[in-house]
Amino acid sequence: MNQESLMKAVNVRETVKMYAIYLGIYDEFVRAYVMTGEGMCRHYCNPGLHESFERKVMPELQELCGGQWGENPRSPLHPVGKLLLRKNKLL
Repeated sequence: MNQESLMKAVNVRETVKMYAIYLGIYDEFVRAYVMTGEGMCRHYCNPGLHESFERKVMPELQELCGGQWGENPRSPLHPVGKLLLRKNKLL
């Protein structure tokens, strides 16, 4: 995996995490994304929960992010960054 692909993967995971916080379902996110294994042999501990979580959250999240999908969600210009700033009354 090259650096650009790795950065996008990290940003996507962080986007999902931040959106889960915004929705108030962070505990479900944690259970859905917990992994086991080592190195390249890692897998989700509960693949059914992971798939269910992604079916529920990903379509609306990808639509919300649009062209900024895979970019840094901690930027105040990113749609998810804006949501959290508004929720916390920082914007």
